[in-house]
Amino acid sequence: ASMSYYSISFLATYVLMYDNKIVKWQKYVMIFLSALIGLVIVAAGTIEYWKHGLISYLRERDVFAAENLSVKVEWYGLEFVLGILFFLLTLWYVRKKNYSFKTHLVYFFSLVWWIALVINNYVGKVEQYTQNAAIVFFEFCADKQYNTDTYGYKSYAHLFYGKRMPPNEKEKTRIERYLKNYENAGYNKLPSYHLAYLNWLMEDKEKFPVFLVCKIQDEKNLRPDRRVRKLYSKGGYVFFIKQR
Repeated sequence: ASMSYYSISFLATYVLMYDNKIVKWQKYVMIFLSALIGLVIVAAGTIEYWKHGLISYLRERDVFAAENLSVKVEWYGLEFVLGILFFLLTLWYVRKKNYSFKTHLVYFFSLVWWIALVINNYVGKVEQYTQNAAIVFFEFCADKQYNTDTYGYKSYAHLFYGKRMPPNEKEKTRIERYLKNYENAGYNKLPSYHLAYLNWLMEDKEKFPVFLVCKIQDEKNLRPDRRVRKLYSKGGYVFFIKQR
């Protein structure tokens, strides 16, 4: 994608400077895409009104997604207007018979503002559905300098929000032992490091407390382990503590 910046920027500049019309098929494509994007924005902005039917549908097919959507998120109630605004803005643009430089600038600068409004009004709310419960937990553990890890799925959230510190030399040696066992069993070294680190956290008698996060569908695999105790579940995630 980075290699296309020059070529796409050149073509966009050429259109703005020298091309004063858009052919009919391009207008149809723009109308279709703007309607599709606008519909997605409207649907996302009104999700609290219609998500219950979707949750019932997903409950038997993807319990994690169903639990994600079960989270209550506070919306202002007017976010859906951005979807309608995008479609109307594009409709105004394609209905132009002649395209001056000013027309292009008005449309594309309006899109810049529209994108900024969507980011500010949607991204944070969508994040509350998808992983906010886990992030809040990792941030709490980071403030207390607790050890955290994930079970059954890979993520960078516990590394970034949990502020995991690199292991010292003694800890590295212990982790390497578990990593060596995985390599001997035929696993690749890099993908196996997470498993080795998790095993070390669970087996090391000096590491307390240790907090684990798994997705709700993996709870049944972790619950029988007597070394851990369930704390609570929220937003599709289940939280455990390693006990003495």
